[in-house]
This record gives sequence, C-alpha cells and structure tokens, in this order.
Amino acid sequence: MFKPYTVNDVTESDRLPVLRVVVKPDTPNYLVASRGVTESSSVGRVVLRSEDKKDALQPLIVEPYQVEVKNAMDGDLGYNGVVAIFSMADLDKLRKARGSREFLVTIVREKGRERDFKVKEKHFMHLE
Repeated sequence: MFKPYTVNDVTESDRLPVLRVVVKPDTPNYLVASRGVTESSSVGRVVLRSEDKKDALQPLIVEPYQVEVKNAMDGDLGYNGVVAIFSMADLDKLRKARGSREFLVTIVREKGRERDFKVKEKHFMHLE
C-alpha cells in the first residue's frame, strides 16, 4: 500500500537548494455591494530582481493555488495565489552581479499592478 520513503528515493533535483516564495492573493475584507472587491486581485506572476531592477530571475516552478471568499449570501469569489520556486544558485548570481546581497521580490497582480518587497540583510538568516 504505502512505500517507505528512504534516502534512495531522494532525487538530485530534490537536493538542490531553493527559495520558495508563497504569494497570497489580495482578497477582499468585505463582499458587500462590491466594497473591497475592486481592490482585490489574484497573483499574475512573481520574479526576483536586483535592487536596481536591471536584472530579473524567473522561477523554476510555479505552483498555482486558489482561495475562495464567501459573501453573506453564500456566493463565492475565487482568487489565485502562487508558490514560486527559485534556484538559490541563480539567486546568488543575481545578487553578486550588482554587488549587493539584498534583492527584491516583485509581485505582479492579474490587474497589472506591481509591488516590490525588499529582502534585506536582516532576512538572510531565514534564506541560508
């Protein structure tokens, strides 16, 4: 029935160091008379960029997921989020190319709005 998972089952790609970025969609706080819905948006894509925004790194893998929001009338609205997986080796190259270890996580919403989040030195202990 269930096969035990052993060291022999771990592939080479499973051993690669990666950065996993989970991006949640902007969901509305209220679904009453469309209040909050206009500012809500699904995730379109996510990239990593150098601080000066001249270099970008695309994810190796993008795993979409959906979040549903219910209103008082039991209606549903669906929003998409993503889990983006980046190679740490590629991220190191991006960071070294500009001489700074800090970088940006850029999220582009389906409605085209873009937002940058800076990953600073103080966050590195969670990455390495």
